Amino acid sequence: MPGDNLDINHLIPILAQLSEPEHEVVELHYLNGLSIQETALALDIPEGTVKSRLSRARDTLRTSVYEEYSNEN
Repeated sequence: MPGDNLDINHLIPILAQLSEPEHEVVELHYLNGLSIQETALALDIPEGTVKSRLSRARDTLRTSVYEEYSNEN
């Protein structure tokens, strides 16, 4: 199943595929542990924008991890 043996080294090139706005929210929210509200304040954008960017980023990451997994098998 994809993600069972996911290594941080596999995520680095996948994170590079994200757009700059998506990368920023992923970095602040997931890597730095900021809440949605804190991320919105840090970037001076609405919370809804943070949520939509995170959603798009998760979709991109999910697809990329699945494709990588499929190519390995």
